[in-house]
Amino acid sequence: MKTTVLRRSELYRQVWERTLTSLGAEMGISDNGLKKICTRYDIPRPPSGFFLMKPDKREQYLRPLPNPDRDPEIQITSQQPDEDDRVEAEHLIVPSKASSAGETTIEAYLKYLKAEGFVDERGILSAPRRTIEAPIRVSQTKLRWSADRFISILSTLEANGIRVEFREDKDTDSRCPIHSINAHYERSVCSLRIEETTSRRPRPFTASELKEKAAADKRGWGFYRPNEWIYTPSGKPQLIYGYCSRKVLSEDPRPAVQSILKWLRAANKASIEREIAWRHEKAVRLWELRPRRHALWATRQRKLIHAEASKWEAAQALRRYVQAVQATESSRDISEWVRMANRLIDRTDPIASGSFAARAPLPKYEELKNMYSDEEFSFNDEY
Repeated sequence: MKTTVLRRSELYRQVWERTLTSLGAEMGISDNGLKKICTRYDIPRPPSGFFLMKPDKREQYLRPLPNPDRDPEIQITSQQPDEDDRVEAEHLIVPSKASSAGETTIEAYLKYLKAEGFVDERGILSAPRRTIEAPIRVSQTKLRWSADRFISILSTLEANGIRVEFREDKDTDSRCPIHSINAHYERSVCSLRIEETTSRRPRPFTASELKEKAAADKRGWGFYRPNEWIYTPSGKPQLIYGYCSRKVLSEDPRPAVQSILKWLRAANKASIEREIAWRHEKAVRLWELRPRRHALWATRQRKLIHAEASKWEAAQALRRYVQAVQATESSRDISEWVRMANRLIDRTDPIASGSFAARAPLPKYEELKNMYSDEEFSFNDEY
Protein backbone atom coordinates (compact mmCIF):
# COMPACT_ATOMS: atom_id res chain seq x y z
CA MET A 1 0.00 0.00 0.00
CA LYS A 2 1.20 3.52 -0.84
CA THR A 3 1.05 6.25 1.81
CA THR A 4 0.98 9.96 0.92
CA VAL A 5 2.00 12.44 3.64
CA LEU A 6 1.25 16.15 3.21
CA ARG A 7 0.28 19.16 5.26
CA ARG A 8 -3.28 20.36 5.67
CA SER A 9 -2.47 23.59 3.81
CA GLU A 10 -0.92 21.63 0.93
CA LEU A 11 -3.99 19.39 0.62
CA TYR A 12 -6.20 22.49 0.62
CA ARG A 13 -4.14 23.97 -2.24
CA GLN A 14 -4.29 20.78 -4.32
CA VAL A 15 -8.04 20.34 -3.74
CA TRP A 16 -8.67 23.77 -5.30
CA GLU A 17 -6.29 23.14 -8.19
CA ARG A 18 -7.50 19.71 -9.36
CA THR A 19 -10.66 17.65 -9.32
CA LEU A 20 -11.15 15.27 -6.40
CA THR A 21 -11.40 12.34 -8.81
CA SER A 22 -7.98 12.91 -10.41
CA LEU A 23 -6.34 13.85 -7.11
CA GLY A 24 -7.79 10.81 -5.35
CA ALA A 25 -6.72 8.51 -8.17
CA GLU A 26 -3.14 9.76 -7.83
CA MET A 27 -3.22 9.06 -4.10
CA GLY A 28 -4.90 5.67 -4.57
CA ILE A 29 -8.25 6.49 -2.94
CA SER A 30 -11.73 7.32 -4.23
CA ASP A 31 -13.13 10.84 -4.47
CA ASN A 32 -15.57 10.01 -1.65
CA GLY A 33 -12.65 8.94 0.53
CA LEU A 34 -10.91 12.25 -0.20
CA LYS A 35 -14.12 14.13 0.66
CA LYS A 36 -14.23 12.44 4.07
CA ILE A 37 -10.61 13.44 4.73
CA CYS A 38 -11.39 17.06 3.83
CA THR A 39 -14.39 17.03 6.17
CA ARG A 40 -12.34 15.51 9.00
CA TYR A 41 -9.66 18.23 8.74
CA ASP A 42 -12.10 21.08 8.00
CA ILE A 43 -10.81 21.69 4.48
CA PRO A 44 -13.35 23.46 2.21
CA ARG A 45 -13.97 21.87 -1.17
CA PRO A 46 -14.89 23.47 -4.52
CA PRO A 47 -18.55 23.28 -5.52
CA SER A 48 -19.78 20.94 -8.24
CA GLY A 49 -18.76 22.07 -11.74
CA PHE A 50 -16.08 24.42 -10.36
CA PHE A 51 -13.39 23.35 -12.81
CA LEU A 52 -15.76 23.75 -15.76
CA MET A 53 -16.17 27.46 -14.99
CA LYS A 54 -14.10 30.22 -16.50
CA PRO A 55 -11.18 31.43 -14.36
CA ASP A 56 -12.75 34.83 -13.64
CA LYS A 57 -15.98 33.19 -12.44
CA ARG A 58 -14.18 30.75 -10.12
CA GLU A 59 -12.96 33.58 -7.89
CA GLN A 60 -16.39 34.22 -6.42
CA TYR A 61 -16.57 30.60 -5.19
CA LEU A 62 -13.15 30.52 -3.53
CA ARG A 63 -13.27 29.80 0.20
CA PRO A 64 -10.34 30.44 2.55
CA LEU A 65 -8.87 27.74 4.76
CA PRO A 66 -10.27 28.00 8.31
CA ASN A 67 -7.70 28.17 11.11
CA PRO A 68 -4.64 28.28 8.81
CA ASP A 69 -2.32 28.11 11.85
CA ARG A 70 -3.52 24.54 12.47
CA ASP A 71 -1.42 22.73 9.88
CA PRO A 72 -0.92 19.07 10.90
CA GLU A 73 0.48 16.33 8.71
CA ILE A 74 -2.11 14.15 6.99
CA GLN A 75 -1.36 10.54 6.05
CA ILE A 76 -3.42 9.13 3.19
CA THR A 77 -3.07 5.39 2.66
CA SER A 78 -3.84 3.99 -0.77
CA GLN A 79 -6.71 1.51 -1.02
CA GLN A 80 -5.20 -0.04 -4.15
CA PRO A 81 -2.78 -3.00 -4.03
CA ASP A 82 0.89 -2.48 -4.74
CA GLU A 83 2.28 -3.41 -8.11
CA ASP A 84 3.76 -6.57 -6.59
CA ASP A 85 0.30 -7.73 -5.51
CA ARG A 86 -1.28 -7.33 -8.93
CA VAL A 87 -1.77 -10.35 -11.11
CA GLU A 88 -2.28 -9.82 -14.82
CA ALA A 89 -4.40 -12.54 -16.43
CA GLU A 90 -2.52 -12.36 -19.74
CA HIS A 91 0.77 -13.12 -17.96
CA LEU A 92 -0.46 -16.37 -16.43
CA ILE A 93 0.88 -19.66 -17.75
CA VAL A 94 -1.87 -21.94 -19.06
CA PRO A 95 -0.52 -25.46 -19.69
CA SER A 96 -1.62 -27.17 -22.90
CA LYS A 97 -2.03 -30.44 -21.02
CA ALA A 98 -3.69 -30.98 -17.67
CA SER A 99 -1.42 -31.90 -14.81
CA SER A 100 -1.60 -35.53 -13.80
CA ALA A 101 -2.11 -34.59 -10.12
CA GLY A 102 -5.14 -32.39 -10.81
CA GLU A 103 -6.70 -34.79 -13.30
CA THR A 104 -6.18 -37.83 -11.07
CA THR A 105 -7.57 -35.99 -8.06
CA ILE A 106 -10.76 -34.79 -9.75
CA GLU A 107 -11.42 -38.03 -11.64
CA ALA A 108 -11.05 -40.03 -8.42
CA TYR A 109 -13.48 -37.72 -6.66
CA LEU A 110 -15.98 -37.93 -9.55
CA LYS A 111 -15.86 -41.69 -9.38
CA TYR A 112 -16.58 -41.56 -5.66
CA LEU A 113 -19.33 -38.96 -6.15
CA LYS A 114 -21.14 -41.00 -8.78
CA ALA A 115 -20.95 -44.13 -6.63
CA GLU A 116 -21.78 -42.65 -3.21
CA GLY A 117 -23.42 -39.29 -3.93
CA PHE A 118 -27.12 -38.38 -3.95
CA VAL A 119 -29.23 -35.62 -5.47
CA ASP A 120 -30.58 -33.26 -2.81
CA GLU A 121 -33.83 -31.32 -2.87
CA ARG A 122 -32.30 -28.56 -5.00
CA GLY A 123 -31.20 -31.00 -7.68
CA ILE A 124 -27.55 -30.73 -6.66
CA LEU A 125 -25.36 -33.84 -6.62
CA SER A 126 -23.73 -34.01 -3.18
CA ALA A 127 -21.49 -36.41 -1.31
CA PRO A 128 -23.06 -38.45 1.52
CA ARG A 129 -21.28 -36.37 4.13
CA ARG A 130 -22.22 -32.82 3.15
CA THR A 131 -19.53 -30.45 4.36
CA ILE A 132 -18.29 -27.07 3.21
CA GLU A 133 -15.05 -28.71 2.02
CA ALA A 134 -16.85 -30.82 -0.63
CA PRO A 135 -14.86 -30.12 -3.84
CA ILE A 136 -17.78 -30.27 -6.32
CA ARG A 137 -21.51 -29.77 -5.69
CA VAL A 138 -23.38 -29.20 -8.95
CA SER A 139 -26.29 -30.62 -10.92
CA GLN A 140 -25.72 -33.81 -12.88
CA THR A 141 -25.91 -31.93 -16.19
CA LYS A 142 -23.02 -29.65 -15.13
CA LEU A 143 -20.89 -32.28 -13.41
CA ARG A 144 -18.57 -33.12 -16.31
CA TRP A 145 -18.28 -29.48 -17.41
CA SER A 146 -17.42 -28.33 -13.87
CA ALA A 147 -14.90 -31.15 -13.43
CA ASP A 148 -13.09 -30.17 -16.64
CA ARG A 149 -12.97 -26.51 -15.53
CA PHE A 150 -11.64 -27.55 -12.12
CA ILE A 151 -8.90 -29.67 -13.68
CA SER A 152 -7.88 -26.74 -15.89
CA ILE A 153 -7.82 -24.35 -12.91
CA LEU A 154 -5.73 -26.69 -10.76
CA SER A 155 -3.29 -27.30 -13.62
CA THR A 156 -2.92 -23.55 -14.22
CA LEU A 157 -2.34 -22.94 -10.51
CA GLU A 158 0.43 -25.53 -10.41
CA ALA A 159 1.98 -24.11 -13.58
CA ASN A 160 2.18 -20.69 -11.87
CA GLY A 161 3.94 -21.92 -8.73
CA ILE A 162 0.96 -22.72 -6.47
CA ARG A 163 1.01 -26.00 -4.59
CA VAL A 164 -2.31 -27.84 -4.79
CA GLU A 165 -3.18 -30.31 -2.03
CA PHE A 166 -5.99 -32.88 -2.15
CA ARG A 167 -6.99 -34.33 1.22
CA GLU A 168 -9.24 -37.20 2.19
CA ASP A 169 -9.87 -37.33 5.94
CA LYS A 170 -11.84 -39.95 7.79
CA ASP A 171 -14.77 -38.57 9.74
CA THR A 172 -14.92 -39.82 13.31
CA ASP A 173 -18.73 -39.81 13.38
CA SER A 174 -19.31 -41.34 9.97
CA ARG A 175 -17.70 -43.82 7.64
CA CYS A 176 -17.92 -41.29 4.80
CA PRO A 177 -14.61 -39.53 4.02
CA ILE A 178 -14.32 -35.75 3.91
CA HIS A 179 -12.62 -34.45 0.77
CA SER A 180 -10.97 -31.04 0.39
CA ILE A 181 -8.72 -29.24 -2.10
CA ASN A 182 -6.38 -26.48 -0.87
CA ALA A 183 -4.06 -24.07 -2.68
CA HIS A 184 -0.83 -23.11 -0.85
CA TYR A 185 1.31 -20.00 -1.47
CA GLU A 186 4.14 -19.34 0.99
CA ARG A 187 2.32 -18.69 4.31
CA SER A 188 -1.23 -18.52 2.94
CA VAL A 189 -3.67 -21.28 2.06
CA CYS A 190 -7.23 -21.25 0.75
CA SER A 191 -9.80 -23.95 0.12
CA LEU A 192 -11.14 -24.49 -3.40
CA ARG A 193 -14.54 -25.89 -4.32
CA ILE A 194 -17.15 -25.58 -7.04
CA GLU A 195 -20.82 -25.12 -6.26
CA GLU A 196 -23.70 -24.43 -8.60
CA THR A 197 -26.07 -21.65 -7.62
CA THR A 198 -29.82 -22.18 -7.64
CA SER A 199 -32.48 -19.94 -9.11
CA ARG A 200 -34.87 -17.97 -6.92
CA ARG A 201 -37.94 -19.55 -8.48
CA PRO A 202 -39.78 -22.72 -7.41
CA ARG A 203 -39.07 -25.64 -9.69
CA PRO A 204 -41.93 -27.17 -11.72
CA PHE A 205 -43.93 -30.13 -10.43
CA THR A 206 -42.45 -33.56 -10.88
CA ALA A 207 -44.60 -36.45 -12.17
CA SER A 208 -45.14 -37.82 -8.65
CA GLU A 209 -46.12 -34.37 -7.38
CA LEU A 210 -48.61 -34.00 -10.21
CA LYS A 211 -50.24 -37.27 -9.14
CA GLU A 212 -50.41 -36.08 -5.54
CA LYS A 213 -51.94 -32.81 -6.73
CA ALA A 214 -54.56 -34.63 -8.77
CA ALA A 215 -55.44 -36.83 -5.77
CA ALA A 216 -55.69 -33.76 -3.53
CA ASP A 217 -57.93 -31.99 -6.03
CA LYS A 218 -60.14 -35.10 -6.24
CA ARG A 219 -60.57 -35.10 -2.46
CA GLY A 220 -61.72 -31.52 -2.68
CA TRP A 221 -58.61 -29.78 -1.42
CA GLY A 222 -58.44 -26.29 -2.80
CA PHE A 223 -54.73 -26.23 -3.60
CA TYR A 224 -51.55 -28.25 -3.71
CA ARG A 225 -48.03 -26.95 -4.12
CA PRO A 226 -44.50 -28.25 -3.44
CA ASN A 227 -42.06 -26.68 -1.02
CA GLU A 228 -41.56 -23.09 -2.22
CA TRP A 229 -37.97 -23.05 -0.98
CA ILE A 230 -36.83 -25.76 -3.38
CA TYR A 231 -35.04 -24.10 -6.28
CA THR A 232 -33.66 -25.39 -9.54
CA PRO A 233 -29.94 -25.22 -10.43
CA SER A 234 -29.11 -22.07 -12.39
CA GLY A 235 -26.54 -23.75 -14.65
CA LYS A 236 -23.84 -21.32 -13.46
CA PRO A 237 -21.26 -23.15 -11.34
CA GLN A 238 -19.06 -20.90 -9.23
CA LEU A 239 -15.55 -21.35 -7.93
CA ILE A 240 -15.50 -20.62 -4.18
CA TYR A 241 -12.08 -19.92 -2.67
CA GLY A 242 -11.09 -18.82 0.79
CA TYR A 243 -14.51 -19.97 2.09
CA CYS A 244 -16.30 -16.79 1.01
CA SER A 245 -14.92 -15.36 -2.27
CA ARG A 246 -16.72 -16.41 -5.46
CA LYS A 247 -15.98 -16.42 -9.17
CA VAL A 248 -18.32 -17.61 -11.94
CA LEU A 249 -16.56 -20.25 -14.02
CA SER A 250 -15.85 -19.83 -17.72
CA GLU A 251 -14.01 -21.78 -20.38
CA ASP A 252 -10.89 -19.71 -19.75
CA PRO A 253 -9.26 -20.67 -16.41
CA ARG A 254 -7.23 -17.46 -16.15
CA PRO A 255 -9.87 -15.18 -14.53
CA ALA A 256 -10.47 -17.71 -11.75
CA VAL A 257 -6.73 -18.31 -11.25
CA GLN A 258 -6.14 -14.56 -11.23
CA SER A 259 -8.67 -14.14 -8.40
CA ILE A 260 -7.15 -16.98 -6.38
CA LEU A 261 -3.62 -15.60 -6.77
CA LYS A 262 -4.75 -12.13 -5.65
CA TRP A 263 -6.42 -13.62 -2.60
CA LEU A 264 -3.40 -15.79 -1.71
CA ARG A 265 -0.90 -12.95 -2.11
CA ALA A 266 -3.02 -10.57 -0.05
CA ALA A 267 -3.46 -13.22 2.67
CA ASN A 268 0.28 -13.96 2.62
CA LYS A 269 1.14 -10.28 2.93
CA ALA A 270 -1.34 -9.85 5.80
CA SER A 271 0.16 -12.87 7.56
CA ILE A 272 3.67 -11.42 7.28
CA GLU A 273 2.48 -8.05 8.57
CA ARG A 274 0.75 -9.72 11.53
CA GLU A 275 3.90 -11.63 12.43
CA ILE A 276 6.02 -8.47 12.18
CA ALA A 277 3.59 -6.65 14.46
CA TRP A 278 3.58 -9.60 16.87
CA ARG A 279 7.39 -9.74 16.98
CA HIS A 280 7.58 -6.00 17.55
CA GLU A 281 5.03 -6.19 20.37
CA LYS A 282 6.92 -9.06 21.97
CA ALA A 283 10.21 -7.15 21.72
CA VAL A 284 8.59 -4.15 23.43
CA ARG A 285 7.26 -6.38 26.22
CA LEU A 286 10.68 -8.00 26.71
CA TRP A 287 12.35 -4.60 26.84
CA GLU A 288 9.86 -3.48 29.50
CA LEU A 289 10.68 -6.62 31.50
CA ARG A 290 14.42 -5.93 31.53
CA PRO A 291 14.41 -3.87 34.80
CA ARG A 292 12.45 -6.59 36.58
CA ARG A 293 14.73 -9.25 35.16
CA HIS A 294 17.84 -7.43 36.36
CA ALA A 295 16.28 -6.80 39.80
CA LEU A 296 15.48 -10.50 40.18
CA TRP A 297 19.02 -11.44 39.11
CA ALA A 298 20.55 -8.97 41.62
CA THR A 299 18.45 -10.44 44.43
CA ARG A 300 19.60 -13.97 43.60
CA GLN A 301 23.23 -12.87 43.25
CA ARG A 302 23.14 -11.21 46.66
CA LYS A 303 21.76 -14.43 48.15
CA LEU A 304 24.66 -16.36 46.61
CA ILE A 305 27.24 -13.92 47.98
CA HIS A 306 25.57 -14.01 51.38
CA ALA A 307 25.58 -17.82 51.34
CA GLU A 308 29.31 -17.87 50.43
CA ALA A 309 30.09 -15.36 53.16
CA SER A 310 28.12 -17.39 55.69
CA LYS A 311 30.04 -20.53 54.77
CA TRP A 312 33.35 -18.67 54.95
CA GLU A 313 32.50 -17.26 58.38
CA ALA A 314 31.45 -20.72 59.56
CA ALA A 315 34.77 -22.17 58.26
CA GLN A 316 36.72 -19.44 60.08
CA ALA A 317 34.91 -20.22 63.32
CA LEU A 318 35.66 -23.92 62.91
CA ARG A 319 39.35 -23.22 62.27
CA ARG A 320 39.55 -21.13 65.42
CA TYR A 321 38.00 -24.01 67.29
CA VAL A 322 40.54 -26.49 65.85
CA GLN A 323 43.37 -24.12 66.82
CA ALA A 324 41.91 -23.89 70.29
CA VAL A 325 41.83 -27.67 70.52
CA GLN A 326 45.46 -27.87 69.39
CA ALA A 327 46.48 -25.30 72.00
CA THR A 328 45.17 -27.39 74.86
CA GLU A 329 47.68 -29.47 76.80
CA SER A 330 46.43 -32.97 76.34
CA SER A 331 48.16 -36.31 76.50
CA ARG A 332 45.98 -37.56 73.68
CA ASP A 333 47.32 -37.70 70.12
CA ILE A 334 44.88 -35.53 68.10
CA SER A 335 47.01 -34.93 65.04
CA GLU A 336 44.90 -37.30 62.94
CA TRP A 337 41.72 -35.60 64.14
CA VAL A 338 43.14 -32.15 63.28
CA ARG A 339 44.01 -33.24 59.73
CA MET A 340 40.52 -34.75 59.28
CA ALA A 341 38.86 -31.60 60.67
CA ASN A 342 40.87 -29.29 58.41
CA ARG A 343 39.96 -31.37 55.35
CA LEU A 344 36.25 -31.11 56.21
CA ILE A 345 36.53 -27.39 56.93
CA ASP A 346 38.28 -26.80 53.58
CA ARG A 347 35.38 -28.46 51.82
CA THR A 348 32.91 -26.02 53.35
CA ASP A 349 35.15 -22.98 52.93
CA PRO A 350 34.34 -21.47 49.48
CA ILE A 351 37.80 -19.87 49.19
CA ALA A 352 39.76 -22.99 50.15
CA SER A 353 37.61 -25.22 47.95
CA GLY A 354 37.67 -22.80 45.01
CA SER A 355 33.86 -22.53 44.86
CA PHE A 356 33.81 -18.80 45.55
CA ALA A 357 32.54 -16.02 43.22
CA ALA A 358 29.59 -18.03 41.94
CA ARG A 359 27.38 -16.13 39.48
CA ALA A 360 23.60 -16.45 39.39
CA PRO A 361 22.20 -17.12 35.89
CA LEU A 362 19.95 -14.50 34.33
CA PRO A 363 16.28 -15.41 34.84
CA LYS A 364 14.44 -16.56 31.75
CA TYR A 365 11.62 -14.40 30.45
CA GLU A 366 9.23 -17.34 30.78
CA GLU A 367 9.93 -17.31 34.53
CA LEU A 368 9.16 -13.60 34.73
CA LYS A 369 5.96 -14.16 32.75
CA ASN A 370 4.80 -16.65 35.38
CA MET A 371 5.80 -14.37 38.27
CA TYR A 372 4.09 -11.23 37.01
CA SER A 373 0.50 -11.64 35.92
CA ASP A 374 -0.11 -8.05 34.83
CA GLU A 375 -1.40 -7.78 31.30
CA GLU A 376 1.08 -5.06 30.40
CA PHE A 377 3.95 -7.48 30.92
CA SER A 378 2.32 -10.57 29.40
CA PHE A 379 3.03 -11.92 25.95
CA ASN A 380 2.24 -15.03 23.96
CA ASP A 381 5.15 -17.21 22.90
CA GLU A 382 3.24 -18.63 19.95
CA TYR A 383 2.39 -16.72 16.80
